Amino acid sequence: MSKGFPLLFPDLVNHFNAIKGSTDDPDETDYEWSEGNFNFKVKQYPPDDYIPSSYNVLNYKNKFYRCAFDGHVIDGYLSEEIFDEYEDTYFDEEDTCAGEWIKIYQDSSREDIPEGCFLFEIPSIEEILDGGKKEKNEYISEDHEIITEWVDEIDEEDFKNIIYGIYGIGREVLFDNEFVIKKRYNG
Repeated sequence: MSKGFPLLFPDLVNHFNAIKGSTDDPDETDYEWSEGNFNFKVKQYPPDDYIPSSYNVLNYKNKFYRCAFDGHVIDGYLSEEIFDEYEDTYFDEEDTCAGEWIKIYQDSSREDIPEGCFLFEIPSIEEILDGGKKEKNEYISEDHEIITEWVDEIDEEDFKNIIYGIYGIGREVLFDNEFVIKKRYNG
């Protein structure tokens, strides 16, 4: 059984230090891979009292990221052609990890969405940080409590790589000119 998401940052680091390379085992949910100069490590955490489904945490460039469970979304649009080409690969809610997280609205009437394109929404991303020395009256009585901060001040390439690692939407989609992120934290 996989470990639950920790309360303390050093425990999170230890979870990721235990990941050893990639695997061909389809049941393995924790893995590591490299592409170009980038190294990605992903650990899947099970649902808990506050989060109803499994979710991925990403270690990318020595920082940790996960889905923001606060109702805010990344929104933008993708062309109908991109959607049609990758519908079964990334956008099928029943069959793909990415499809579970991305919502695509084929009949959106938003004026900022170009004709021939579909609106999409993906839960926003937050960085997982070490809270350091505890402050008075905090919920957890130990130092190094996990805190989170939403991700905004990061370049577009890194932001899309983080989406790739957390949600599994392929780079061939994310880095296509017909996949446009309008807002990183909307809601």
